[in-house]
Amino acid sequence: MVLLKNWMQMAGMNARKAHAKHFHPLPRLASFIGTTNQKNLLSDPTGSRRFLCVEVQSKINCEGIEHDQIYAQLKDELQKGERHWFTSGEEEAIM
Repeated sequence: MVLLKNWMQMAGMNARKAHAKHFHPLPRLASFIGTTNQKNLLSDPTGSRRFLCVEVQSKINCEGIEHDQIYAQLKDELQKGERHWFTSGEEEAIM
């Protein structure tokens, strides 16, 4: 768990693309989603505030979701510099 948490809070990493000679710095732009049936998955002595856990009560109907539209809107908002993280108040409301 400690290794995962350290990796997730890195601001960036150095990566070498296939067939390239040199490493180049890349910003970390990712979200991680996972599932589990374990209730105590995040029993971590250093805290688990980096994880936003949601318990799903029933099957989620994904029909009608326009994925292309979601990604197009996300790309547009990121290019405009819109905030892409939760505020403390939003985190409290979700939890």
